[in-house]
Amino acid sequence: MNIEEIKKDAKLLKFSRGQKIYEDKSYLSDIKIFYILKGEVILRKKYTPLVKEEFHLKEGDWLGILELYTSKIRITEAEALTDVELLGFDKITFERILVSNIQISLKVIRMLSQILRKANERIKSLPE
Repeated sequence: MNIEEIKKDAKLLKFSRGQKIYEDKSYLSDIKIFYILKGEVILRKKYTPLVKEEFHLKEGDWLGILELYTSKIRITEAEALTDVELLGFDKITFERILVSNIQISLKVIRMLSQILRKANERIKSLPE
């Protein structure tokens, strides 16, 4: 994947360690999806105050994917674990990237599969 190709259509965003990138239940903005250029991010899905799922994301990962097609409101929260540099994209630009770059498409499919696997594990562990 050539980062320089996708950088031209992105907005560069910087977040400090501990800063929220977006919060659960916040409305989606024009920038809906993010690519991590530098740093680490924790993505959280809270089910209850005591039960949550966490995904550790690093350079080269995408976030905001879950909400892109399912909702106008964030269903996860994202927080910078370190100082972070992100590329932000709107939906149309992200779809253009997916269509034109098979490596990115496969990476996104792998990430979504991992999230689905964790969700299935959570469902299996629920009491009957």
